[in-house]
Amino acid sequence: MATENDDYVELNSDDENEQEGTSKMLQQDSQINTFTAIEQVEQHVGQAETTSETKATSAEDNDIINEEDINNYLANEEDSQDNTPVVIDKKHIPCIGKKFRTHEETRSFFNFYAYQVGFSIVITHHYKSTSKKRFGQITKYTYQCYRYGKNDDGQKKKKKKTQQQRNTQVIDRTDCKCMLTVRLEGDRRHTALPYTRKDVSNVGTTINSETRNTDMNQVMEYLRQKEAKDPGYYYKLTLDENNKVKSMFWTDGRSTQLYEQYGEFVSFDTTYKTNRYNMPFAPIVGVTGHGNICIFACAFLGDETTETFKWVFETFLTAMGRKHPETIITDQDLAMRAAIRQVFPNSKHRNCLFHILKKYRERSGNTFSDKRRKDLYAEFNDIVHNSLTRAEFESLWLQMIAQYNLENIKYLEIMWRTRKNFIPVYSKTDFCPFIHSTALSEGTNARFKRGVGPTHSVMTFLLEYETINDIIFDTEYGKDYESRNKKPKSFWSNYMIEEQAADLYNHGIFDKFQDELKGTLNLEVAAIQQGKAYEVYAAPNLKQQEFRSRRYVVMTDLPQENFVCICAKFSKDGVLCSHVLKVMLYLKMSKIPDKYIIERWRKKERILTVSMQLATNDENSSVLRFNVLSRRICNMASKASKSKETYEYLLGEIDNLDSNLDLIIEDAAQNQASIDESNTVENTSEDQAEKETTNEQEDIQDPDIANTKGKKISKNKRDGREDKRTAKKTLYKMWKNKSHNRKLPADANCKKYKENTEDYNNKDNREASNAR
Repeated sequence: MATENDDYVELNSDDENEQEGTSKMLQQDSQINTFTAIEQVEQHVGQAETTSETKATSAEDNDIINEEDINNYLANEEDSQDNTPVVIDKKHIPCIGKKFRTHEETRSFFNFYAYQVGFSIVITHHYKSTSKKRFGQITKYTYQCYRYGKNDDGQKKKKKKTQQQRNTQVIDRTDCKCMLTVRLEGDRRHTALPYTRKDVSNVGTTINSETRNTDMNQVMEYLRQKEAKDPGYYYKLTLDENNKVKSMFWTDGRSTQLYEQYGEFVSFDTTYKTNRYNMPFAPIVGVTGHGNICIFACAFLGDETTETFKWVFETFLTAMGRKHPETIITDQDLAMRAAIRQVFPNSKHRNCLFHILKKYRERSGNTFSDKRRKDLYAEFNDIVHNSLTRAEFESLWLQMIAQYNLENIKYLEIMWRTRKNFIPVYSKTDFCPFIHSTALSEGTNARFKRGVGPTHSVMTFLLEYETINDIIFDTEYGKDYESRNKKPKSFWSNYMIEEQAADLYNHGIFDKFQDELKGTLNLEVAAIQQGKAYEVYAAPNLKQQEFRSRRYVVMTDLPQENFVCICAKFSKDGVLCSHVLKVMLYLKMSKIPDKYIIERWRKKERILTVSMQLATNDENSSVLRFNVLSRRICNMASKASKSKETYEYLLGEIDNLDSNLDLIIEDAAQNQASIDESNTVENTSEDQAEKETTNEQEDIQDPDIANTKGKKISKNKRDGREDKRTAKKTLYKMWKNKSHNRKLPADANCKKYKENTEDYNNKDNREASNAR
């Protein structure tokens, strides 16, 4: 019986017969599969290690999950692949009367049991006490298999709804009867916090001030700790002649794995400078299999020169196993372009379309507001975004310039000369999924801005990076789970290809596929050459017509199941366009060819492991060596796990290799020939007068304020007001000098200037009085 002050949770005995049969029923249920990630196993191991340190002398300590339990289960996991019932220790099987210290311990216990049997759990019900003693505390939890209940067969009467229904997903249920009910014993009261929000703010300010002049030393200590915990963690810093940090680069093991899967496209941007040293923050980001943003690596730059950009890109390649991206999208920085040409000679470099159009509107926005050019804006957007061929774009552009008399607008001339770098039609075959701009990088910057500001240190940035990266991966794991276990509640059409896409695509990508499929409703198709070429165009009876009607040619090779559209959406986004889907429906096809549902967008369990071709000639980086070996060994383990014979053979060979490695390491230690060069490089040339950090180097100085490109920000509001006043005075003098031809009184300008000067002086006097 629990004492009054203990916080125990006890299994409910309301339905003894049902609880006793739970274990046998779940062990015989071979229809439920699980795809639990390895991180969950490691989490249980970590929890077991924590609880083992706090073991009490009570008899209940034998029920705690420890590392040995995890290893025993993983060792017997091979037998479960042959549909053999899993042998589970009695202490891990729920039984009536079992007690736990906390609700978290209860959930961990049942979750580990569910993992062994082969399902996942959810909290389906909780009860809050209404007594004054418990203060609305939750005193009862009910856990069930996540596939409890039955599927909606659609035969129930549905109320008529005038509003459009949401496009939701539902879990494929199997009416699993597994259920665990626990109730709280003892007394648990909530106590007030011994601090206020102001106290927290003061502590943060104190910590921030303490990091001054020691910021980079704390950063180095943090990076070394991360490297010891994560072998895939990689960092590098450059120092000047005074031992001050100039630039910094870092990434972790999770990000390098993401880059291996989704590194075909990256976005790079350096416009964010919110830190204490005004150093440009340069995240290298990409797109995951769900279409979400992910961070591959981050860097702080001392300047924005070609040499610095070159250093960042070369360091990035080293960390990522020398894998080059197919497409890179950046802003129009010339130094960055030169560095990309040297480091990524075979990658396609694109400029941000959004920023270029924004600059045009800022510099020549009055061209769109002219009433004589009322159709210019629509004409301009149609030519830039909807041109199908380069010849069409160039022809329509020149016609627009002549028709609207735009020959004297200089920025349009600049856009014409650099059109191949940003106009979509020139890069329509380059893989750049669902985007034409650096919005991914700016979205990452916006995330950092919510947690760090211009007075924050680099150490604060690193902690914020960890937080954001954790959120990204948690979101990715959640999306994986939903894609595996949920299905659309309803389909938009009755076509078999939509159901096929729902089975194979991740939910986020399936939504984009559905948008393309819905677009086929507005299209019509005509055969140019039956079985070889088709013409797709917008239906003439649509209420809203396009600005300029276009006909899309779709070439087909039915024996080889090849489909190519002139819009090239599949090459750019990896998803079939509505024009190809319209032709498939026209041909009465019931299945999309497998090659048009690329592995990148598929659900996790359907993705085949594709090893990255790694360069093995760089022996000076332990991180690169680790990446090469881990991926090679991972592929071997995947092959060996297919049968018991190969499994035992590889285990024996691993033991032999381990023994030989120990001998080699011992010999190397005796000869003092083994040097760990992880995260180290040689000094750079003397003319650059800088060096890069090693693990042994200490007393690293904080960086100076970076001299970056762009508009300089004043130190305080006072300086900002003075700058504005000086600018107003200068502009007035310029207007005064140019107004000599105007018919004004002789003292008009002097009088106006005197009034402005008095106004400025009065403001200064008022501010000085307020300050006193």
